[in-house]
Amino acid sequence: MTPIETKSLSSNERLASLQGEARLDGSPCRGVCSTTYGDLHCHTCGRTQTEITDWNTMSSHQKKLINIKNAAAGFKIRQLESQDERWAEYQKLKTIDNLTIRDAIKRVLSVATSQGEMFDQDHKCIAILTKIITSDHKFNDISLQSILSEDDYETIKSRYEK
Repeated sequence: MTPIETKSLSSNERLASLQGEARLDGSPCRGVCSTTYGDLHCHTCGRTQTEITDWNTMSSHQKKLINIKNAAAGFKIRQLESQDERWAEYQKLKTIDNLTIRDAIKRVLSVATSQGEMFDQDHKCIAILTKIITSDHKFNDISLQSILSEDDYETIKSRYEK
């Protein structure tokens, strides 16, 4: 998605596109379809063979209803899988004790991408920060606590954890 395309999205849509969040009317397929082995319903996403075959001709509304029905029935659709990963990430960010640089940057990116209009320099900064957090450099594993003075750490912690 180009910066121009991203600017035309709402804040929530922009955040979703940056975080890779799947739309509810998107395919729930997770890559393993048991209907190819003769099952009438996919054991992974819950769709019937007919729903899978007709998926591209269905309306957005129909797709959403199928995904909601199957998620409610306990099937692990792709959209829920990405939410589980995001929820686990957010749980790690509840406190700053042992927060890594990678986690701190993720937090900043999450907030920054959901706030107002974005400009070219914002996209460049996000691209740089994304490269940092996806790299395997050891500095990502350094905790914030280890690089701040004790006073600075306590000040930030008291503001952050209100």
